Amino acid sequence: MRKGILILLSLICAFNFLSCVEEFYPNIPDSGVSFLMVEGQITDKAEPYFVKSSRSLPIRANDESPVSGANIQIEEEGAVYVLSDQGDGLYSTNKFTGQANHNYRLSITLDGNHYQHHGRL
Repeated sequence: MRKGILILLSLICAFNFLSCVEEFYPNIPDSGVSFLMVEGQITDKAEPYFVKSSRSLPIRANDESPVSGANIQIEEEGAVYVLSDQGDGLYSTNKFTGQANHNYRLSITLDGNHYQHHGRL
């Protein structure tokens, strides 16, 4: 008898967890503000490096908004590496080797705005 009650309680609990719930769609206004997003990395390997740039989209958008026409460069203690636009928001360097304990600056100029990020490998 006790085993039957445990099974019944287990089934009731499982039913509660597996039962359908009504989907909730919050009202999120579109602010119309778009942010520049940049992805990339530098390592100590001698290879071309890629930077991907895109614009943020409204929360329910399903696709990307790649950015082309930017001037992107990596500066390393006096040396400047200009990245070339490959299309679809992808920019690449020629063969380049990051050095440990060196400072790097990523500089982006787009639509009259200038962005910079400083880092150390």
